[in-house]
Order: sequence, then C-alpha cells, then structure tokens
Amino acid sequence: MLMVFVCIGIGILWMARVTDAPIFVYGIGGFFTVFALFFMGATMPSSLMFYYEKQVVAKYGRNKEAVVSDAYTEVLDDSVTLYYFDYEFDYKKTRQFGTFYLDDKALAEKLAVGDAVPIKFLAFDPSQSDVRMRSLTGKLTR
Repeated sequence: MLMVFVCIGIGILWMARVTDAPIFVYGIGGFFTVFALFFMGATMPSSLMFYYEKQVVAKYGRNKEAVVSDAYTEVLDDSVTLYYFDYEFDYKKTRQFGTFYLDDKALAEKLAVGDAVPIKFLAFDPSQSDVRMRSLTGKLTR
C-alpha cells in the first residue's frame, strides 16, 4: 500500500518537472514520497524480525506439550470472532508463557483450560514458542 504513495509522489514530482509547475507541487510530491518511505523504513524491520523469528522456531525448535491456562474471545465485527488461548510450559525449571488464537469456532469449543497443546520452542530462548497448528488441528478433529 505504501508503494502506491511512493508512486503517486514520484508521479507528482515528474509531472511538476515536465509542466514547470509551481514550487508547492514539488512539496506535495516530496511529501507523499518521503512520508511513504519513512513509514516503510520504520515498520519493515519489526515486520521482518517477526517473520524471521517464526521461521527460526519452525526450523530449529524443540517439540513439547504445553497446557492451556486461560481462554478468552475477541469479537472484531459481526462476522469475525477470535478465540485466544494462553498456554504455559516448563523448561529448565522456568515457566514460559505464550498465546495463540483460533478463528474456527468448532475447534475452539473443543479446546478447554487444562488441555495439552503441541508447541515448538527454541532451546536457547524458550520465550520464543509457537503452537504447532497442524498437529493441534489433527488432535482436535479426531
């Protein structure tokens, strides 16, 4: 989406150059371009790091069972309801916590507090954990 603003800004700058437009048109084009590039630069590192950490857990993680400790729902609008579950597990005598969500009501109703959920976590950083959704879905649909 931000690339659209970059393209609009560059288009305005180009049109201003071709048509000898007043200086404020350059300002508008520059604002569009700089605004979009700033937000791309500000948000991209955290987004890339989030997906990088997910892939590291998927590739190098250890499998373990965690226990659901809390369940709650969030209604976003009439058609979307998210079912959140907090889980906890022990690793090297320390308790670790995590949260995941389901958007399927039938699966969420089968999962209760105290149930075991399959997770994958990093041995060198157990705070990085992820629920193995394929395994959980298979377990709940049996």
